Amino acid sequence: MAVVGFAYAPLTKVVMAGLCLTSLLVSLLSLKLYIPFRLHPHILVYHQYWQAWAYHVAFTNSSELFLGIMILYYGARHVERACGSRKYGMLLLCMALMHSLFSVAWGWVAIRLAPLGPSFWYEAFHTGYLPAGPFGVLGALVCLYYRITPPLWTISVYGTELTDRILVSVPLGLLALSQPPYSCISVVLGMLASHLYSLDAAFQVPARFASLLQRASAPWIGSQPVPMRGSEAQYHRI
Repeated sequence: MAVVGFAYAPLTKVVMAGLCLTSLLVSLLSLKLYIPFRLHPHILVYHQYWQAWAYHVAFTNSSELFLGIMILYYGARHVERACGSRKYGMLLLCMALMHSLFSVAWGWVAIRLAPLGPSFWYEAFHTGYLPAGPFGVLGALVCLYYRITPPLWTISVYGTELTDRILVSVPLGLLALSQPPYSCISVVLGMLASHLYSLDAAFQVPARFASLLQRASAPWIGSQPVPMRGSEAQYHRI
């Protein structure tokens, strides 16, 4: 029997629920202008260092949120099951931290290379702009998903073989093209972070903190029993 739902992937369920909640709050509180990453002037001039991590926690429109949820459901669950929840939690933190560092480097280069012009394209490039949302973290998760999980099924469409990975790669491609070229840059930075991160690292979220997070999140996201595995699991080719 295949493992379905959020069995063995409770942290992905928490991340999905939290991402929906923060995106809704950002919209209701009219904070969309403050969430996107801008190195200049928000960090260099106003010293709003919280912007270096706050842009990971919320999307600013529903279409990007929908694509992000699809990537988390069809891709991130398998990564968590392969790594374990505690190692997966540390992976998310490391990807967000590395992406923040790369974003600062990107902004530093963009400010010095981009001319300041009257249009939004020039202005955004000159400030080191990156869109709000975990674009980079999702890009990193998709790279890891391709690296550590085999295809579940394969179908042939007019001689072209397609696997279940299209449920992840297509949403990521649409997400990367949602605010070009900045959304694409953010996704590429996340992919670079995933290639630099070693899955063999022994870093894990402390067991006490993981247990506290599980108890705190259980009342508002619920729980799902783990199904029994079948004894005759087979790989089927359609």
